Amino acid sequence: MEDTNLEILSVKGKVEKKYKELISLLADLKLQMGNIRCTNQELIEYQNNILKTIKARVNDVTADVQNALYATSWDKLVIAFFGETNAGKSTIIETFRIQFEKDREKGTDGLIVGDGQQDFTKENCNYDMSINNSKFSLIDVPGIEGNESDFKDVIKDALRKAHCVFYVQGHNKKPDAETAKKIKQYLGDWVNVYSIQNIRNDASYYDEDDERKTLFTEKVTQSEDLIKSEFKELLGAVYKGNIPLQALLAMCSIADFSSK
Repeated sequence: MEDTNLEILSVKGKVEKKYKELISLLADLKLQMGNIRCTNQELIEYQNNILKTIKARVNDVTADVQNALYATSWDKLVIAFFGETNAGKSTIIETFRIQFEKDREKGTDGLIVGDGQQDFTKENCNYDMSINNSKFSLIDVPGIEGNESDFKDVIKDALRKAHCVFYVQGHNKKPDAETAKKIKQYLGDWVNVYSIQNIRNDASYYDEDDERKTLFTEKVTQSEDLIKSEFKELLGAVYKGNIPLQALLAMCSIADFSSK
């Protein structure tokens, strides 16, 4: 663990060095531009616009430094579960907690899972755990299909902290246009993003014998292709793929539920 911490500090130092080099480069450019003497009014206005742009970029990079060095976790992996309201984010996280949280009290499983009401998760909920002594943290983020305008800053704060984002959706189709717009708005190009296709259907979906033997039916595979295509178009290179699963089935298979 000590070697790991030293490695993390080394990476952090390299990141800080690169940011300082960029800020220094921009500062030098600003100084050089300011030293140019123009007599033509049009050139003076052009010069002033460039100087304003450089100043704004320096401010942006400085803010990025603060976020990268102090808001980002350097001693553990942080994964944000982001997506639609009632898509199953809390159910997936609860399944991880049941498996990996130490000294978990019996009969307490399922308490973080919503009851179907809109915006059940109203703030970022952090859950720390470890696998083979490797620490990681899962963040349950408020959904984006309810009144997420009330939680916009909360959502952005969680996504800034995350090294990786799992976007969870609870239906077997690609995001509609409005949801796709929100996904693009919230997710930048600074972290890897995976979509999670939480497969939920009524009984009629499983009429055929083969549909009751595997989650990966032809219908699910066709839906997955549409989802992957849509996310790739929305997010580009940061999108890393889709994960089909059945969150409720996974949790029920290992849970010791609370009487509540």
